[in-house]
Amino acid sequence: MRGLLAGLSALLLVCGLAAPAAAKDDTPDPEWVGVWQGSIGRLPIVACFDRWNSGEGRGSYYYSVHLKPIRLKGDETGRNWAEGNKTGEPGTEAVPSLIFTDITEERIEGRWRAGKRSLGIVLHRIPDGAEDYYDACASANFLAPRVVKPEFERAAATVGGFDFTRLRYKVPAHFEDVEIGGFTFAPTQPGDGKIIEWLGSKLPQGKVDDEFLQCLAGALTVHGVDGYYAMGLSPVFANDELLSIDQNSSDYCGGAHPNHWKQYFTFDRKTGAQLEPVDWFNSKGTVVSEYGSTLMQPDLRALIVSHWPQYENEPDECSGYAEDQEWWGYQIRREGIQFQPDLPHVITPCEEEILIGWDELEPFLSDAGKDLRERAQR
Repeated sequence: MRGLLAGLSALLLVCGLAAPAAAKDDTPDPEWVGVWQGSIGRLPIVACFDRWNSGEGRGSYYYSVHLKPIRLKGDETGRNWAEGNKTGEPGTEAVPSLIFTDITEERIEGRWRAGKRSLGIVLHRIPDGAEDYYDACASANFLAPRVVKPEFERAAATVGGFDFTRLRYKVPAHFEDVEIGGFTFAPTQPGDGKIIEWLGSKLPQGKVDDEFLQCLAGALTVHGVDGYYAMGLSPVFANDELLSIDQNSSDYCGGAHPNHWKQYFTFDRKTGAQLEPVDWFNSKGTVVSEYGSTLMQPDLRALIVSHWPQYENEPDECSGYAEDQEWWGYQIRREGIQFQPDLPHVITPCEEEILIGWDELEPFLSDAGKDLRERAQR
C-alpha cells in the first residue's frame, strides 16, 4: 500500500524508540574500559566494557563456546553489571550479574551470580587495538573471535536467457538475524571478470571489516547485542553488452531507526565499468551538483510522475513527494530506464519503481544515452 499518511505518524513513533550511541566526554576512560578475555567458572569468555557520556557502563560478553553476545548494563564504578534487559534485583535468577571485586589496568576479578549460583570471574585485558575504535565493543579485539570462514549454498538460475549461480551465505549459528545473498556467473565478455570481482566484494570475506559484521557492531555498542542485516543482489537484465543488478537491503546497525532500501547498478560487460547515470542524459534530464551528485531536472521528473500508479480510494500524496525529489535511482533495461525516488526514511513506503520507455525518454537522452539504448536492445 502507498500514500497512507496515517501510517507515517506511526512510523515516526517507531523511529524514536532507538537512539544512537552517545559520544563520550573528554575525561580519561576508567581502567575497566576495554576488551577482556578470561573465564566465568571454567567457561572461556570475551567481554567488552565501555561507558555512556553519563558515566554509566555499557558492554557485552560472549562465551567462546557459542559466540552469542549477552548485554551488560553497568554502574559508574564499573564493578556491578546486570545481564540482559530484564528488570529486577541484580544477582537474582531473573537478573544474572557480574560483580567485580578487584579491578586493575590489566586484570579484573569477581563473581558471576544468579540467585544461589555463584562462579568465579578472572579477566585479562586484550592489549592493543581497542583504543583505535570509537567503542570497545566495536573493536577488532572483541569481534575477531566471532569471525568464521564464509561458506555459500549455490543454485543454478536464469533471467531473460542469462544463466547465473545464486549464492546464499551459510550464516553461522551465533549470528541470529543475518541473511545475505548474491550471485556469480561464467564470464563470456571482456569486462565480466571485473564485474564478478565486484559481486564477490559485496559478500562476506571472513574479515572483521565485513559490512554485515560492522553493522552488527554498531548495534552492539548501543544495545550490547547484535542488530540485524539482510542484503541480496540479483540480476534483472542482461545481454552481451550490459548487466543490470538490484541490491535490496534492510538492517539495524544501532542508529535511530532500521533502514530499508534498494540500489540499482548497471555494468558495461565490454569493459567491466559501472555506468554513471549522469552520462545518459542531457541537461534537460540531469545535472551534476557542486558536490558531484546527480540531480534530476523538473521536466524529467514530470514525465516519470505522469506514470505514477494510482490507487483506488487513496489520496495521491506519494507522487507529490516524488515531484520534489532530485535524487533518484536509475537502471538500464531493454525496454527503457527504470527510476526510483530516494525519499526520506519516514516516507519510504511512497517509493515506487517506474519504467519509462526509450521513445518517451528520447528528448532527455545524451549521445551516450542513445548509444546505451541501442546496446540495450541488441
